[in-house]
Amino acid sequence: MKIAIIGAGIAGLSAGQALAKKGHEVHVFEKSRGVGGRIATRYSDESAEHRFDHGIGFFSVQSEAFAKQVDHWSAKDLVKPWGEHAYRLGSEDQKIPFLETLSSSQRASKQWFTSTQGMNRLGKEMSRMVHVHPNAHVSGLTFYGGDAHEQKKKKPWLINFRDSNMVEADAVIVATPAPQAYGILNTCHDEVDTYKIIREIDVVKYLPTFTVMALVDSSKTVPWSTLLMDSPTLQLISNESVKHDHRVGGGEEEPIRFVLHSTHKAAEKAVNTINREIVWPQL
Repeated sequence: MKIAIIGAGIAGLSAGQALAKKGHEVHVFEKSRGVGGRIATRYSDESAEHRFDHGIGFFSVQSEAFAKQVDHWSAKDLVKPWGEHAYRLGSEDQKIPFLETLSSSQRASKQWFTSTQGMNRLGKEMSRMVHVHPNAHVSGLTFYGGDAHEQKKKKPWLINFRDSNMVEADAVIVATPAPQAYGILNTCHDEVDTYKIIREIDVVKYLPTFTVMALVDSSKTVPWSTLLMDSPTLQLISNESVKHDHRVGGGEEEPIRFVLHSTHKAAEKAVNTINREIVWPQL
């Protein structure tokens, strides 16, 4: 079967990888120029000298199926254990080791990992078994039905793109964030009963977060990889230099790379503020 997957995030790539292993022809259409979705990496400039995981910076493993995927990444030296140098900032700026803040059952049931070469490398590795089409903006779906398929005149599904191109497929998987899926599924509700799915995803809401990528003077000593914070403006600071370069602390010529994630409330305040110059210094 020729299967079309809309969205090259970890959900779409996981589905594509599994289907490709079963012998199907899998095409993944992604509106941006790269794969990975929230497992994203950006660079400071075209030279790619400074690397930042500005999306998800670490993750836990709970299911057996995902554990097998992480084992594959580990064999290729794409991930490493996370948490040894992670801290939660308590009262009076007291740093508490993150793993000590978990219950014994949480520590026993979860393993934590982060990337060694950038989170986007995980998406690239998963995409090796499928045909990825970047910069492909899907505008809608058309379903011809079983009759057309049985007569072998055309495949039952037609994917429509913003640039007026079209692609036929035997089956379609929509693996995008809920607002995008809502728009795509709404285009074919006359042919297929998608209302039940639309009602489910219509109630999904996303919390905003601003991300800051920063380079700091390397003379500073920073003996941690991640700092989880209880702050009205910041929820997390990640030391990217420790993650990718195995550097703990400063004192080297290269500046230290940080990623800062704002709290949802701070981001909402910035979005809803007309004069954003008042809010940005707080972030």
